[in-house]
Amino acid sequence: RDRLPPGEVKNKPSKYLNLAKSYFALKQFAKAEVAFNNYKSKDSNADIGLANQWLELLRRDDDEIEMRPIDVLNSNQYEIIPQITKNGQRIFFVSENRSDGKGGEDIYYSDRLTDGGWAEPKGWEVFNTKSHEGVLAISADENVVILFGNYPGSFGNGDLFYSIKVDGSWSYPCNLGGTINTDNWEAQANLSADGRFLLFASDREGGQGNEDIYVTELTAEDGWTTPKNLGSTINSSGTDLSPYLAADGKTLYFASTGHFGFGKRDMFVSKRLDDTWTNWSKPVNLGRYINTLHDDNYLTIPESGTKAYMVGLGGIETGGSKDIFEFILPPSMRPEALFHV
Repeated sequence: RDRLPPGEVKNKPSKYLNLAKSYFALKQFAKAEVAFNNYKSKDSNADIGLANQWLELLRRDDDEIEMRPIDVLNSNQYEIIPQITKNGQRIFFVSENRSDGKGGEDIYYSDRLTDGGWAEPKGWEVFNTKSHEGVLAISADENVVILFGNYPGSFGNGDLFYSIKVDGSWSYPCNLGGTINTDNWEAQANLSADGRFLLFASDREGGQGNEDIYVTELTAEDGWTTPKNLGSTINSSGTDLSPYLAADGKTLYFASTGHFGFGKRDMFVSKRLDDTWTNWSKPVNLGRYINTLHDDNYLTIPESGTKAYMVGLGGIETGGSKDIFEFILPPSMRPEALFHV
């Protein structure tokens, strides 16, 4: 039998909740389950509903996943917003105040090596400035990028821009326009594989919560359509952001504080059920091997849909900062396989 927790926990049963979370952080899930049961049974003021939600996720039959930090990309600064190309051969990300940067948050990229690893990252000088910028999405043909930044022409607190590669050179970032950008915050965008739809996060008025996920369609007649809120199945009363629509055009990964999760912000997956963009399957937490007690977000996957990349809070080995991890996506949470004739 496991040793009893310290007397402090026995004398103050409410502390079983923190003990359970501590075991969870150490990935000692069986001990976390015991501690949650003690919390339920011994603390007269226990939040039974909360404990049951934790226990349901802890008991779920999840595939064991190893989250591996990509050391060559990570530094003692933070690394966020990884974006993998369709073929999985190049990854973009954002890092702050590196010695080789221009200032603030800069864009970096790294290419896949023949041994499967990643090359030393390089700054994407064509888009980096003294302010903050990031690559949020790249088209399947790698000729269009969606950027976040404070480039000339911004409407508000950081806007969405685009750039097009012509004859091997990238155009100066252009504002996506007033249909999408407002004087609020618009960021964390993602392009559908066919380039027709743009998903993004915004704190504009009229949403379900603090930040919501929206979709807009690029049309030949009117350009980008008025953004549509993805609805209450996806967007909660909390914060919902970091949308990533897989190559199948149906499988959506996103981060949320409003759907029940282990930490401050967990990653979820949902399937689009029709063409309305408001009809979705119930979001599923990516599980105890992927999500942590901290902020987990910015998931990206290549077209193959097998290996995924995500931002989490690193441990001692990564300096405890936000870092990029790679892992094998559980089969039950992968997008639909695409077959090319």
